[in-house]
Parts: sequence; C-alpha cells; structure tokens
Amino acid sequence: MSDNTNDDVEYDYMPDPAHPPDDVCAKLVDEFGKDLEFFPEIRKFMFELYRSRWSKTLHEAYETAIWAYPITRRLLIDRERQSAAAMWFEIGKQKSSEQSN
Repeated sequence: MSDNTNDDVEYDYMPDPAHPPDDVCAKLVDEFGKDLEFFPEIRKFMFELYRSRWSKTLHEAYETAIWAYPITRRLLIDRERQSAAAMWFEIGKQKSSEQSN
C-alpha cells in the first residue's frame, strides 16, 4: 500500500516581494472599495482574495467577492432577471404594436 503524503513538499508561506504586505493590502482594498456597492458586505473576503494573491487585481478581487458571496450573488442574479424580464416585456410590446398596424 502506497503512502500518498509528500513529506518533502514545502508549504511554508514565502512572501512575494512584489506584493504589498497585509497592512498595505488592507489600505488598498479600503481605498478601492470605499464607494463601491456591496463593499461593506464583501470587504473581508475581498481582502483575503487580494492578500492571498488569488485575485491579481483589486477589481478582480471585488468581482470575485460579489459573485461568490451568497447574499450579493442573489441580489445580482435578481437584478439580471428583472432586467431581462423588462427587456422581453419591451420587445413584446414592440411586436404587438407592429402586428396591430
């Protein structure tokens, strides 16, 4: 029976000199998000995405966070549905008026 553990793999965190330290990341996230919708709800998650380098940019961290966080995702999906329904309603009105002429 084989052992699937890799004891020789190094998992220690190695800081990236090009990436800002945590306190600078937090300031960057706060500055970037201060006027964005949903920022209070997703701030911590956005910070973790950016700090961990999962997201390469602040914009990517914000977009990932709002779509990954269940409450904001539900709101965004509801908005998309309402927008699509309004669009189809307008198309239906146009077709109806074209047919009656």
